[in-house]
Amino acid sequence: MNLPISLLVSPDIQVYLMRDKVKRNFVCVKIIKIKNIPKKEREATRVEVDLLRRLNHPNIVRYIDSFLSKNGESLCICMEYCDGVSET
Repeated sequence: MNLPISLLVSPDIQVYLMRDKVKRNFVCVKIIKIKNIPKKEREATRVEVDLLRRLNHPNIVRYIDSFLSKNGESLCICMEYCDGVSET
């Protein structure tokens, strides 16, 4: 499988399936363009990250990490990959 695989593409948000370099497991990376968005929407992205970081429930996708891109124009949120297979 050639990675990354694009799972969602919109003008301001992209989601990719990638492989963790250390653990070698699949992860999803959500990339949100924040450079030219209004302050209120930029604050909403910060709130999303804070909420994801605090959530811990077996039915909610697990937050792994977040960071700004090297050029500072995008926020990257790394989350666990769920392949749609039920574990129950």
